[in-house]
Amino acid sequence: MAQSPFQFDPPANLSDFNATLRQGWSQLIADAFRSNIQGVRDEFSQGGVNNPVIQFYSPIETQTPTSFQTLPIVWNAFPNVANNIFADERSALRAVEEPIRCVIQGNVVTYRPQDEYCEWHVKRDAVGKIKSVTFTCEGREYWEFLAQNDPTTLLSLYQQYVDPSVQMNDLLLPSGQYNRFNKWNVKQGIMHLTHSANTLGAEINIAAHATILRKTSDGQPVTDASDLICCALFGEPQRFSDPTIGHSVNELAQQGFLVTLKNPVGLYMQGLNTVGWTTPDGSDAQRYWKVLRGDASQGMTVRAVYEVPDSANFTVSDIKINNVPIEFGGQITKQITMSLTGIAFQPTPPLDTTSIPMLACLGAGPVPGCPGGQPYRNLCEVSGGEPQIASLTTTAEFAEQMPTIQQTGVMYGRRALRRGTGNS
Repeated sequence: MAQSPFQFDPPANLSDFNATLRQGWSQLIADAFRSNIQGVRDEFSQGGVNNPVIQFYSPIETQTPTSFQTLPIVWNAFPNVANNIFADERSALRAVEEPIRCVIQGNVVTYRPQDEYCEWHVKRDAVGKIKSVTFTCEGREYWEFLAQNDPTTLLSLYQQYVDPSVQMNDLLLPSGQYNRFNKWNVKQGIMHLTHSANTLGAEINIAAHATILRKTSDGQPVTDASDLICCALFGEPQRFSDPTIGHSVNELAQQGFLVTLKNPVGLYMQGLNTVGWTTPDGSDAQRYWKVLRGDASQGMTVRAVYEVPDSANFTVSDIKINNVPIEFGGQITKQITMSLTGIAFQPTPPLDTTSIPMLACLGAGPVPGCPGGQPYRNLCEVSGGEPQIASLTTTAEFAEQMPTIQQTGVMYGRRALRRGTGNS
């Protein structure tokens, strides 16, 4: 097909960019699509398949026809990995509440162990009751792009949404590079996602590689969601998000569809379910949910807060969910639905689904959460850290510990660390 005048828009159609930056952002996303499509092509080549039809496409290169279909893909926002590590719900809620400190590729890194593309920050009063919980699903790529191209807007947004006292040197490393683990984004607030798995790049990577059909050693197709992610190794098998995204895309590929991600590419909060919530004064619990960035009407919320005003004379902790008081932000998170949307269409002529090549499972050795692998032991291990860091320890100041933190880029979509390959 002829190349279209398509341009990728900022997540949720945010208005932070001028026209030049919008073009730059479109190019950044287009490059991510292109590199992942090449990665799929390379994997086919390594599997002995020449000139296959690549079923993941970039709308920059291939125009989507008017006959396309949309596929909403949804999952729960609470880290399912924590549910699998800890024996009881309260321990899981406590474990993911605060940032943890891990070693990743030799660097000490502090971030939130909240890995379902949704992270949150809790503010409490003097007696420990929750005053507010702020949620974000904005990828770090957006903020790194702003820091590089428009640092004035970067600082302004931090001051608007996190704290008016934020200074530019709070956000930058001594080298002048953006520190995505700065104190206002980890310890003293939240602006965007910190977990190494929570990136737009991982979203694109999983969608692209999930279009590859897989087969067992005896030639049988792999179609089950858990089996597929353990076979193809895109992401973590015990997360809610990765298996759901991969399985949904793979089902379309099995039917011969060409697949892409809906513009604007992003991870989104669809909303908060407050059914079963009760407040001390009988008010509607939904009224305390406020969308701060994004477009709730389109299911594209990227920043929101759950907060009870001081005039109400009660706190978030005085609200009950199914008769249980809210002690942790994770209790609210469990009521948030995350989403992304796939786009698919049948090519002309249609693909012969009986002749779509299938690749063997990737031989990466035992993987935690997969048959033959060990169960996850701690949240640092799940996030690519060295397993000797087993305690869930919060940290004080940490930026000074990591002069080369910007080089700690762990790409999660393809288990780069486990497979010994690089992905960006």
